[in-house]
Amino acid sequence: MALNSILTNTKITRTLFSYLSFSDRLSVTATSKSWRSVFVPLLWAELTEDHYSLVQFERLVSKYGQHIESFYVLDPDNETQSRAIRNIDAIINSISKLPNLKRLDIDNVEMPAQKLEKLISELKTEKLVALTVDIEEPTTRKTVETALDRYGSQLVLLSIDKITDDIAAALNDRWNKLVALETLRLAFFLNESQNAFAKLSAADLPNLRMLSVREDTNDEQLRSLVRELRMTYPTFISPEGLSIILEAHLPHLHELHLVGPGVDLASIWQSSWPQPLALRDVMLSVAHVSAEILTSVLA
Repeated sequence: MALNSILTNTKITRTLFSYLSFSDRLSVTATSKSWRSVFVPLLWAELTEDHYSLVQFERLVSKYGQHIESFYVLDPDNETQSRAIRNIDAIINSISKLPNLKRLDIDNVEMPAQKLEKLISELKTEKLVALTVDIEEPTTRKTVETALDRYGSQLVLLSIDKITDDIAAALNDRWNKLVALETLRLAFFLNESQNAFAKLSAADLPNLRMLSVREDTNDEQLRSLVRELRMTYPTFISPEGLSIILEAHLPHLHELHLVGPGVDLASIWQSSWPQPLALRDVMLSVAHVSAEILTSVLA
């Protein structure tokens, strides 16, 4: 295959580029104008808001915003930096203008819920397919409604922490929109009895392959420990709600994470569910797991 053909094949160049360090990527872009035109879009396809100074951040987004497909707003896990986002209004304004944004991760940062609501409502992109939301306080119902009403039919990944009754209600009204969803991660507050799956039918979420249902907590020491161990929290979701989603989708799931004393899996597991399962990644730490369940999972 001729070199020009390789360079114009986006799939090949992305694969080649993934093996290079950031400094090597910069070196490649400086090789020639033709290589620069190919690799600059790949170089800036992903951007992390890692507490840049405002001037640096706005300059990056202004110059390379059309290339940014994935944007990560993350806790830098650095004691010298705050989890709060500095210059939040300017940053929200910059993110909202990204025309080709496909993935937005806002993970474990301090951001007022109203600011997040503003960001989601003002997004310019029509291409969003993955959304992760985990801020210090519960997300507003309007944020979830806006995101799902606008992008629900194309989302392949949805992750929301601190599920409240309002958010559970918004989800229940929109499960039928999520026809492309493959990965669903929900975290519920302790001691609340939401049933986010109350209105889920067997026809909803036809492409679901990964389900993670977990518990959120305000115990910062425990949160830090769990983040360090790369584990998730359990949930007190009702047996009825969990039964609905497992009965409809368990045969097709590749990953299943259910962790916590509030989940009585033995009471809802049905021996009539199809076997063998397609599970590849399983995390079960629940109130009751029978030998029958383990046999089904491990078969």
